Amino acid sequence: MNAFENSYKTGEFIFREGDAEDTMYFIKEGKVEISKKMGDAEQVLAYLGTNDFFGEMALFTKGPRSASAKAVKQTTVIAFNKKQFMTLLKTRGEIVLKIIEVLIQRLKESNDTIRKLIQKNQKALVFDTLSKWIQFKDNDADIIAASEWVSKQLGMKVRETEAVIRQLVMMNLLTLKGNLITINHDETSEKLQKLVE
Repeated sequence: MNAFENSYKTGEFIFREGDAEDTMYFIKEGKVEISKKMGDAEQVLAYLGTNDFFGEMALFTKGPRSASAKAVKQTTVIAFNKKQFMTLLKTRGEIVLKIIEVLIQRLKESNDTIRKLIQKNQKALVFDTLSKWIQFKDNDADIIAASEWVSKQLGMKVRETEAVIRQLVMMNLLTLKGNLITINHDETSEKLQKLVE
């Protein structure tokens, strides 16, 4: 089983939505943005880091890639095609079990996101999207830059997004010091749950 290792520069695509291939990738080091075209905009679905994997659906479906994967910093990946993965399945069952656990968690997160979208809950959507922004930045976020990025992702007006962010601050889901936003992790999941109920 000769899985191959490859490196990608910041901004380089690993694959694009619509590509046809049967390869999944493990991130050895770096960070990858997963995004999907929604109308005229590119919607960020997730940021993945070291030890995460992506592209696994290509092993089980014959259709084209449903999203794009791009390195957001210097990134090294290990790639497996379907044949190599089947060998891994036979020889390293514990790895495959871990992959299944992550897939189940991703499915749960997707269901949660769909629930938020169905309920059209602006606060929950803004909070979820802002969390992605802060994860991408790896530090606290400037409220203006964050408002602009979130509005672009959700198709909202910047002022409207900033107003929702300030409401989330009032709800103690976020902290605003000067212009910098941080997520309050204490009881955040419980407070967020109330946004979608």
